[in-house]
Amino acid sequence: MGTGFKWYGQRGGGPVQAFVEAGVPPQMLHSYMTRQWFDDEAVAWAKAGIDGAEAPVWKALGLRPDEARRLDRTGATLAGTVRDWWRAGIPIDEVADWIGAGLTPKEASGQRAKGITAAHAAALRALRDDHFL
Repeated sequence: MGTGFKWYGQRGGGPVQAFVEAGVPPQMLHSYMTRQWFDDEAVAWAKAGIDGAEAPVWKALGLRPDEARRLDRTGATLAGTVRDWWRAGIPIDEVADWIGAGLTPKEASGQRAKGITAAHAAALRALRDDHFL
């Protein structure tokens, strides 16, 4: 194959190699190959166990791969998460900060009613951020 595309077992840094080295399972890799999304960000989402079809939506909500993984591990779905935050009346541009701070939609709604802002949630999110620890 003269395409320059590297498959399993070949060294040299082709688009699939980073996924393989990160231990991404083949079925997860396939979801990213289908979308032709091979950059470092894609590898981070795949390594977190987030399907390539859902990762862009989680990302559009402002979540990071580790935050989406935490939700996924609790059994949350993407559709259910969007629905729950929408029903709680939390503005879409605040959702990631509240989630990152570790609050549920109900808790975030209660905090907003007490005058706690998304900026406060963002500060707590930054303190919880694994990248800074």
